[in-house]
Amino acid sequence: MSRLSRNSEESQDAPDDVANAHELALRLLTRREHGSGELVRKLQQRGILREQAQEALAALSEQGWQSDARFAEQFARDHAARGDGPLKIRAALQQRGVRESEINTALRELDVDWLASAREVRRKRFGACVPQTPAENMRQQRYLMTRGFDGSVARQALRHADDD
Repeated sequence: MSRLSRNSEESQDAPDDVANAHELALRLLTRREHGSGELVRKLQQRGILREQAQEALAALSEQGWQSDARFAEQFARDHAARGDGPLKIRAALQQRGVRESEINTALRELDVDWLASAREVRRKRFGACVPQTPAENMRQQRYLMTRGFDGSVARQALRHADDD
């Protein structure tokens, strides 16, 4: 294949303007909320240049279609309902490019009793009885910590598991 025909095929397949980036981003946003970092990454995976993706994102944000604060709030609420702890939710939001201030606001506004949540997660996984051996205690504590609860909440959830 000649260089000329290869270049013309590439230009036909590659979306090269902000309008295409805007349309693609809007389609992604109609399915579910996305954080800005996550949305730029997805657009780049689909062949959109970073600058075009950022321009489209700025327009969508200005129009109210995309909001990192709204994304963080919904993400935190959904994951807390699944039994994830605040540390896991924070890490997942950071990985998706959400700013620290928006993460803090989303977690603060959740109004979740993390100790009660940890107790419920522990009960679902291990049953109502508190651990009887130090080894089982450590196993359950590690489990809660991998679910995103800090060490002190995990220890309290194990000590008072039967107080539900």
